[in-house]
Amino acid sequence: AMAATLAANPPLAVRYTKVALNQAVRRALVEAVDVASSLELTTFLSADHAEAVDAARQRRPGTYEGK
Repeated sequence: AMAATLAANPPLAVRYTKVALNQAVRRALVEAVDVASSLELTTFLSADHAEAVDAARQRRPGTYEGK
């Protein structure tokens, strides 16, 4: 039903709206990946990460302090 509704609209308007939306999604994704990467690096350097690795190796639940 949604496809039929879109198909009934002016083709150029639909095409360019799709282009604009895809560009916005790509920008948001790139920005999110940049932020996630920097936060992940910070996490890898944390005491909690070291504890997670130790706990996994020792097959025990981890004890985390948010540090």
